[in-house]
Parts: sequence; C-alpha cells; structure tokens
Amino acid sequence: MFRQLRLQTIAKPLINVRYFSSTLVRPNSQLKQILKNELSSSQSIPNKLSEIHETFIQDSSFKINSTPGKSLVEMVKSVNDQNISVVFDIDEITDLPIDSEIFEDQELDDLEIDNYLSTVKILVSKPDNSGIFLNLLFQGDSFMIDYINSTNNAVELKQNLLSGEFVDKVNYQGPRFSELDESLQLGFESWLNELGINDELANFIIGFSEIKEEDEYRKWLSDLSGFF
Repeated sequence: MFRQLRLQTIAKPLINVRYFSSTLVRPNSQLKQILKNELSSSQSIPNKLSEIHETFIQDSSFKINSTPGKSLVEMVKSVNDQNISVVFDIDEITDLPIDSEIFEDQELDDLEIDNYLSTVKILVSKPDNSGIFLNLLFQGDSFMIDYINSTNNAVELKQNLLSGEFVDKVNYQGPRFSELDESLQLGFESWLNELGINDELANFIIGFSEIKEEDEYRKWLSDLSGFF
C-alpha cells in the first residue's frame, strides 16, 4: 500500500504543480484585501494620548524616546544633578491581565504571579557615572519595588537596559525590598515620589503602551499588505 501511494504521487507531479499555482493568485488577492480592510477599520478609530496623559507629559518634564517598530520605550528627565531613565516594554504592559484581586489568592506561587506582572526598570545616575538601579514590578496601575542596587558604571548599565537583553544573575542584587526594615522601605518610596516615580507615571505607562501598541499593529498590517 505504501509503495503504491508513492508511485501515484510520483506519476502526477505536473498535475499537482499546475493545480497549486492556478489557485495561488486568488488567496493572495483575497488576503491582501482582508489586510487592507482591517487596516482601514483600525485607522478609522482615533488613536492618541488622552488629555490627562498629555498634561502629565507637560507637567512631569519627562521626554519619551520611542522608535517605530521597537517595543522598548525609554522615558527620561533630569532632577537637579540626577538623570532619570525609565525603561519598559509595551508588549509586556499591554499583555498584562488587569486583576488587582489576584494577589489576594494566597495559593498562587511565584511562577503564577509572574504571569500577572511586568517590570519597569529605573536608573538614576549622576555625572560621576554612579547610579542607583531599581527593578520595579508593575501590575494594574501601580509599582512595587522588587530590588534596588547601585552601580559605578551607569552608562554601561543603561546601554544594557536599552538593548532589551538585560539580565543580571551574577551580581548581588541586594535583599528583597519587602524584607527591608519598614523605615528603609518608606524612605525609598518617598525618594521615588520626589523623582516622579509614582502612580501617575504608572497610569501614563499603561495609556502610552496601548497607543503605541495600536500604532505598531497598524504598521504591521500595512507592511504585510505591501508584501502581498
């Protein structure tokens, strides 16, 4: 039976090729039209920052470094002699399920919780190239400090952050923030608030990520449509 099937397949190669090529044009044309329709439909819906988020950018002095086609975004500003860099990935932000009650479930393990969290990385540096690095956990519209560390080469650390491949499993990361003395926790939280790392920034990151993700989706549709 197996050999007979192979012989039949080999005996009719040209017929199979002609059949495939004769039907190829219509699916291409149909798919292109579907892509164009989807693009037209998405572009008919306004996609811009809300007035609240526009006001936040003006009042906070943050500047946004965002490159079309890239999911990694940096927000920067200076406070006195300190340069502040906030780095986040819009794909991570927009994929988060918004469910603040998830942490009330005491049976969740760390692996499950990770599915409900993204990370926002903060680098605060000085002209002497020293810096403080903070890994923040992000869920809903608020931050939770994961850990804090210092660096003597802020320039190199920032380059690693912006590469999108930052993984530090070698250097000591410091204790978990939640394990610190309460006075230390309050001190760091107060310091971050003074720098503008607060719930308003968290809310902006959500809004901006949604807008940029939609822009990238439209570009994706346009590029695919152009191919077909």
